[in-house]
Amino acid sequence: YLNDLVDQKNALAEALTEAGVEVSEDETFSTLVPKAEERIATAGVLNALLEGECTDLYLPGVTKVVGNAFSVYGLVSSMKKLKSISLPDCTEIYGNGFRGQSSLTSVSLPKLQKISSDKSNNGGGCQFYGCSSLVEIYLPELQTADTGDTFARATKLAKVILPKVTALPGYAFAYT
Repeated sequence: YLNDLVDQKNALAEALTEAGVEVSEDETFSTLVPKAEERIATAGVLNALLEGECTDLYLPGVTKVVGNAFSVYGLVSSMKKLKSISLPDCTEIYGNGFRGQSSLTSVSLPKLQKISSDKSNNGGGCQFYGCSSLVEIYLPELQTADTGDTFARATKLAKVILPKVTALPGYAFAYT
């Protein structure tokens, strides 16, 4: 999980930099989180995330999801009440993204173009694995999905719209 933490710290630093916040190379989570809190419209969102009380998450400016960022195995492992997430600027997901978010019913990723394994930790291609409340997913810009169990065990998934994807691995929908 150390690689995941480093990836998440780097992604947070990158998002803050893209949002115009000054970030130095020696930043740590303890120095980045207060900067992130200042960028979040509602002060209680970060605390709700860390305490597992967040149900709806809107994060403009986030362009990449890496490692276990929103998975139940990641930094915010207590985040089990998450029902909807909107990442309007996200173009890439690497790793286990939202794995195990069994309460997740809605995902908005209108600019997502690539879903891929997280090569830095030897795997992690289960982006929506176990999202058992997810009923529908529409990814209008997705072009590449080269991972294994992307939507596996998303047992209520009834409608998938991926207009630009020409191929998926054979087990992308295993046990669904």
